[in-house]
Amino acid sequence: MTRGSRHAASSARDQEGDSSNTNNNNNNKDTNVKESSGDKSLANNTPTTLPPITSASGTLSTQTPSTTLSKRQKKVNIDVRRKQNRDAAARHRQRQQSRLDELTFKEAVLRQRVTELKSEINALKTAREGQQTAQYDTFTAALLSTMEAVDVLQANLLQASHDSLQLITDVSYPIIVQ
Repeated sequence: MTRGSRHAASSARDQEGDSSNTNNNNNNKDTNVKESSGDKSLANNTPTTLPPITSASGTLSTQTPSTTLSKRQKKVNIDVRRKQNRDAAARHRQRQQSRLDELTFKEAVLRQRVTELKSEINALKTAREGQQTAQYDTFTAALLSTMEAVDVLQANLLQASHDSLQLITDVSYPIIVQ
């Protein structure tokens, strides 16, 4: 193998996220152990990144599992996100529909109540216009006379309070005749 083809093969393995990197790591144990011995994430067996890989040119490259996902894994992730979005949209539509149903029900109840009130008003109008004239006219006459009496009393009360204010003003501030 030439130097360029070894480098191309190494970078192809890096892009695929293949597990064959362990063979390369075993071949270069002495260099990798020295370089990764200070790495604390390897000491507690919870690696966040894979150990460095020495390429044919002697440069080190690191591979992170989160950035090198296979096409199938990316497609699965996209499918999962789409399913979550569809589910969220369905829940949103369901909430909106339940709100709409509730408002429609309230509107129907209010329309029914308005219809009932209109019919009651019409019944009162027809009763007043002459169907139950004897009872209604007596009551209406009594009510109108009482209202007139209240209006007269209110006018008299207003006149009396005005007169008393005038007397208080005259007593408090007498007019001096010269």
